[in-house]
Amino acid sequence: MNAPTTLSAAGLDPTDVILLISCLWRTPDDPGGLARATRLLELALDGLRP
Repeated sequence: MNAPTTLSAAGLDPTDVILLISCLWRTPDDPGGLARATRLLELALDGLRP
């Protein structure tokens, strides 16, 4: 089974995906912010997987 190559092919709205990951720009630039950004990115990516 081949994975879709674009967000639209996967049935996702690219604007929604950008909004979802926009939280990464709001995390502080310190070790705690890095840990939070890592958790948020993992959560976002898990939500995009089939």
